[in-house]
Amino acid sequence: MYIDNKKIVAAGYPEEEHIDREIRATFSWVLINVCNYKCSYCSAGFGCDSSRPKSNFFRDNNIHDGWRSVISKLKLVRNCDWNVSLLGGEPTLHPELKSIITSLIAINNCAEVCLITNMHKPLEYFIETYSDISHDKCWVNPSIHFQYDQSKTIDKIVELKKTSLKVEPTIMLSDKECHWDDMLKFLDQCIENDIIYNSAMIEDAHGYVPSYTDVFFDKFSKYIQHGRAMGDDMYSVVTDDGNRRDVTVEDIFKNKIKQFKGWECTPKSWQVKEDGSIINSCTKKPLTLGGGNIACKTICPAQSCVCNEFWMYDKSMLE
Repeated sequence: MYIDNKKIVAAGYPEEEHIDREIRATFSWVLINVCNYKCSYCSAGFGCDSSRPKSNFFRDNNIHDGWRSVISKLKLVRNCDWNVSLLGGEPTLHPELKSIITSLIAINNCAEVCLITNMHKPLEYFIETYSDISHDKCWVNPSIHFQYDQSKTIDKIVELKKTSLKVEPTIMLSDKECHWDDMLKFLDQCIENDIIYNSAMIEDAHGYVPSYTDVFFDKFSKYIQHGRAMGDDMYSVVTDDGNRRDVTVEDIFKNKIKQFKGWECTPKSWQVKEDGSIINSCTKKPLTLGGGNIACKTICPAQSCVCNEFWMYDKSMLE
């Protein structure tokens, strides 16, 4: 991989910088394998009949109540602070969501709880869910999918921003030109209302292969940042001349800075499955009791590094 004709030999941030940059281990918890959206590019497979998960969630009490065992396991992970992302499917469809959030924020080592939601439920639902929950650790991360009408979603975000709840949408940047006007309108409304957002490019998933053109980047380059504020962290690479430089999401996609297979990495992202098992997102190895292997180095097995969070982890090319 190259940038400006310089070979990239390392990426991410050194482990000693992780605390200051708040790069923590993260548990991505699939609360429910049911969704009320069918986005064609969905990485979980909800976009088509052949890949959609077959769910017994509402028929199997063991699955329904499995969250309790996950909380018990996470309470034992005390060797570092960590974050939890609640997702699905659509996590707001879980009837015990409020209890799950309350249980998580009560764990000392849990630094942050992020609800990743399509924001389809009414504004009143979110206000009621969080009305008596401490907001210090909690924030809502609406994923904005432009295959669906988002005209009311921005209004919900603006209203939630008036409360003490932290809200930071992620704009799913569609490669389809038919959605671009809606995307531009939404992004401009975020800026007008001083809403900090993240933007995310769509990845290959279940037969969907996005194609981002130069015309797309001409229209959206000024919006594509890690966050909207110019001072927000970007991503870091080191080239073979010894120089470290920051790169943007656009740099990563245009220069294909995602091929780290065979590199040494410290993958700190963990998947919590519907059955309560916890495995590393990259290596698929299980978390040991108490989390002793929560930040272990490994040789990257993945064909492509597809997540913004993963780009922060310390990676180096082996000789």
